[in-house]
Amino acid sequence: MHEEIWKKWIPKENLSGKYYIKKICDEEELKIELIDDNNRNVSVIWKSIVESYTCSEEVNRNKLYNDANLTKWTFFEVINSRYIAWLLEESEGILIKTRC
Repeated sequence: MHEEIWKKWIPKENLSGKYYIKKICDEEELKIELIDDNNRNVSVIWKSIVESYTCSEEVNRNKLYNDANLTKWTFFEVINSRYIAWLLEESEGILIKTRC
C-alpha cells in the first residue's frame, strides 16, 4: 500500500482550526457536534449511509497525534487511507472503493 497522506481539508470558510467532539448522534443520520476553544459550535451531518466510522479519545491515538500538524487542525482528507483499505478488505468485496 502507498503511504498514507493527511491533507488539510477546509470544508467551509471561517472555521476554527481546532474543534473538540461535543456529541455524536448515530440514528437516522450521523451527526457530530463540535465545539472550539471559544465555545462556538459546528455540526457535521451525513444524511446518507455512513459505511463505517471510529471514535476514540485523542490520548488513545498518541502514535497518530505525534505529528504536530494533526493536532492544530480538525478536518482532513486522507489519501491512501489504511482505515479504508482495512474496511474494503474486511467487507470481502461487498463495499466498493467509490462508496468509501
